[in-house]
Amino acid sequence: MFLSVTDPYNLSTPSSTASSPISTNTSSSFKQSSNFFLGADDASTPNHSRDSSPSRSPYFPEPELNDPYARKNRTNPATSTKDIAPRFQFSIRSGSSSSLRSLKNDSDNESGSHKRPHLARSSSSFMELKRFFKPGKRSSKSSKSSKSNLSSSSKSTTPFAEDGFKKYGKIGHVLGSGAGGSVRIMKSNTDNRMFAIKEFRAKYPTESQREYSKKVTAEFCIGSTLHHPNIIETLDIIQDHGRYHEVMEYCPYDFFAVVMSGKMSKGEIACTLKQILNGVTYLHDMGLAHRDLKLDNCVVTKDGIVKIIDFGSASVFRYPFESEIVKATGVVGSDPYLAPEVLSQSLYDPQPVDIWSIAVIFACMSLRRFPWKVPKASDNSFALFSAKPTKEEELSYHAPNPTHEKIVFKGPWKLLRLLPPESRTIIGRMLDLDPETRATTEEIWEDDWIKSMSMCTLKDGQLIKSGDHDHTTVEDDQAHLEAYKK
Repeated sequence: MFLSVTDPYNLSTPSSTASSPISTNTSSSFKQSSNFFLGADDASTPNHSRDSSPSRSPYFPEPELNDPYARKNRTNPATSTKDIAPRFQFSIRSGSSSSLRSLKNDSDNESGSHKRPHLARSSSSFMELKRFFKPGKRSSKSSKSSKSNLSSSSKSTTPFAEDGFKKYGKIGHVLGSGAGGSVRIMKSNTDNRMFAIKEFRAKYPTESQREYSKKVTAEFCIGSTLHHPNIIETLDIIQDHGRYHEVMEYCPYDFFAVVMSGKMSKGEIACTLKQILNGVTYLHDMGLAHRDLKLDNCVVTKDGIVKIIDFGSASVFRYPFESEIVKATGVVGSDPYLAPEVLSQSLYDPQPVDIWSIAVIFACMSLRRFPWKVPKASDNSFALFSAKPTKEEELSYHAPNPTHEKIVFKGPWKLLRLLPPESRTIIGRMLDLDPETRATTEEIWEDDWIKSMSMCTLKDGQLIKSGDHDHTTVEDDQAHLEAYKK
């Protein structure tokens, strides 16, 4: 099992951490005091993700010059029913309602749902650690559907759903749950393969049925098109009694738990960074940005292959045959991993946002703590990181300090001095405050330090293991104890 309370497939809304380093003091489940920081069944894992490792740069259709149908050359769609030509306005025979009126009502419902304020995020670092404490027993309530409910089209079980679960096996215990739904484990009756079944949340009262269906199926539509060793494999979607279920491959280890153990070696950290970069490069080459990269959104196989999960916040920034970058909007992600432009700009390129998050993940692996709580001037750690030191201050950082006087570091050196020397150049560029000059994936792969890393991967369905390190495997319910064994 690779999570205990919260789901590593990140079902809940992103939460922030309130302190850095991350620590916890009390728990009703564990009597001993915890004093640690966030850290820098072989047969049960199905081998169905892919048969070979695809190219890191998949084919993406290039735009044509002077294309009259290009996105930038299209006229804006009508935003009001008054702008629609009469010949395109239709009505049904009943006369009591019209498709145009229904369309307007749906539009009103959708616009109303968008007015919901951004879900508040927790300000406590304990929320990041609650996954490691055993959940209380959840009472299950069985409800019997009435005949009227069974006859309802929105509640009926489709033929696809009737045999949908049967072909995957028997549904097991709950792995985790949150605001976005819950995840159960499923074991095949024939070959004992394991699957993760994600049941999406119920429809909000303020959502229209169309809006709800679009939201809960969007993640499947994106995930099912992605096939890469470092991307979770999305296998199927099942609709049952008005609820949607997503079938994914099962990975036994939670990356957050591995980092929390503090047992990752230098070679393992480098391999993990390169694997995450490999997966993100594949996404960007497909015209897709993740926008919520963090420790919680990675899982690990028994062979040490890291897989990126949760595409509920993903954004398409480039469409086939188009060259224009589509800007993203909204505050999406968890506070410590956010790029500063997400909070300061209404529209932003989501590619540099992912690059920033990767650098923060590396800092977490190396330092076993967050470099800051949130990338705002109100956060003292980030304020010092973003400050520009004077020339005298820069010289003092590298000068001998025989009196051991405490030095307040300003600028990127505040963080970079704590990281491995060989990583400072490229990590510094990945944490450039200006997204326009921040390192791109192409520039990162050309860095000498990145090139020198060895990386475990899959080729033709076989594990190609690097020989200079082993991968840590920690059950998430034991991660809080592993920190004491160092």
